[in-house]
Amino acid sequence: MHGGMAGRLSLFGITCISGLALGSCGHQPVVSKSTLPIVEIAFRDLPTAALFARPSAGKDKRWVKVRYLDIDGEERSGKVALRGFSAWHHGRTKPSMRLKPKGKKHGGPDSIELSRPEDPLAICNWLPDQLGAGLGLMHEHSQPVRVLLNGRDCGVYLRSVRPGDDLCDAEGRPRGTFFKGDSLGSRRHFDLWQSSASWRPIGSADPDATTVLNELLAVLQQPPTPESFSRLHAALDLELAARALAVASLVGSIHADAVHNHVLFYNAKSRRLEPLLWDANGFGVHAEPELAVDIARHPIAARLLCHPEFLHRRNEVLWDLLQGRGSAPSLVAAVDQRLKELDEALKTDPEIARLVLRRGVFELDVLGYAGLPAARAAFVEFVERRHMYLCKWFEQARVSMSPTTGNPQQTLVTVSGSVAVRLSRRDGAPIRSAEGRDASVLWPGISQDLIDERQLQQADGRGVSAPHGNPAPLQYVVACPLEQLRVHNAFTGKQVAAVPAPTAAKTRSLHPWTQAAATPATPR
Repeated sequence: MHGGMAGRLSLFGITCISGLALGSCGHQPVVSKSTLPIVEIAFRDLPTAALFARPSAGKDKRWVKVRYLDIDGEERSGKVALRGFSAWHHGRTKPSMRLKPKGKKHGGPDSIELSRPEDPLAICNWLPDQLGAGLGLMHEHSQPVRVLLNGRDCGVYLRSVRPGDDLCDAEGRPRGTFFKGDSLGSRRHFDLWQSSASWRPIGSADPDATTVLNELLAVLQQPPTPESFSRLHAALDLELAARALAVASLVGSIHADAVHNHVLFYNAKSRRLEPLLWDANGFGVHAEPELAVDIARHPIAARLLCHPEFLHRRNEVLWDLLQGRGSAPSLVAAVDQRLKELDEALKTDPEIARLVLRRGVFELDVLGYAGLPAARAAFVEFVERRHMYLCKWFEQARVSMSPTTGNPQQTLVTVSGSVAVRLSRRDGAPIRSAEGRDASVLWPGISQDLIDERQLQQADGRGVSAPHGNPAPLQYVVACPLEQLRVHNAFTGKQVAAVPAPTAAKTRSLHPWTQAAATPATPR
């Protein structure tokens, strides 16, 4: 007999003999044609209801001893508990669980996350992870599995890897320190942005990691200056931050905020912290398709809005995604292929549901298998509208030009649209600033004041807060006569006609030509 099937039958035997399979020795597993890998869990000496019992005083989880089969078909001992902050993770029909093997020589990961999908198509986190993986970002390595709990088919779950040594191993990276930033539940009194003590270290300890995190937090307490930007660049991997924010913008992810859902990894080689796009909840879970691009829901994002060159690098990554794997047709094709793989498992899934915001609180709406076509249609509408919105946003390059007073060989160029412009000379000579620096690409700024256009707006005014910045003009003096200048959109390549000079506006942006000592994010 096949080893996996033999182990599976032995687990059902354990469950049946102990009378725990929903209380009946005659219970049989649901027959499914699904080819998804299976994670099977059988409680050893307690009923299924024990999983939902209140934890002991001083404990944050209730652990239950189990025997289980992971996707490799090996039978092991361990313990399982509920995971997740939110109530929908703890429903009895389809609970999210954390599985921990017993002992140090179990031959598998130290912890296994089994999460119920937060959308009917099981793609709101999986698909952003796939896009991030293509850009070299660390991610959850989630894969769809079927979960059998005491012989009961609980349907499709995402089996993923937690931050820590397991994630480093999955990434093929040297083990190191992760920092998880959550101030919810029992940790709600912590201020993530005041001290590294508010962040939970995970994985292999490295004292240098805490030093760098403290440096990052100290920089965020200072006003944006060229010097503080240099320190920010030394503490935070800006290239990876640009890639993570580009994916977040593409999929409409605004899950990370001032109080939760942050994961940072300390890279001992670069001596910088790498931000991870974690638990993205994209494609309409929290935001509308017309979500603004320059979102700042937490201090790191707000500070990065101050740096035009960083935003340009993020825009380069976002533009490349729109032209390839992140285009609407590519995303729809990826989801259709995934639905084919999940279809048989979804047919026996007891609770296919989606998160819905009501009165400022997210609740689960159960759709069932019959609701999947409508869920797919909603996803297609989201990605098509998002693609259209972003393409129009990239077309909004604005420039104003006038000769400088007293020197016709110089031109005052004001960039005020959403994206950068590319300058060239009609005579083919290089474009330089009055001080001799490269002036071939010029960037707009971001408004000082942020605008909070709430997402999933409700009749009572509540919704998801999503403050964002609008474009603000930045001025440059270019060593080129006005009649020699040609201007094109830095992304679409289309020629940009000059418009009247915009009204002066306060900007939070550091002028990029004042940042001589700082090193911006660069492609790798």
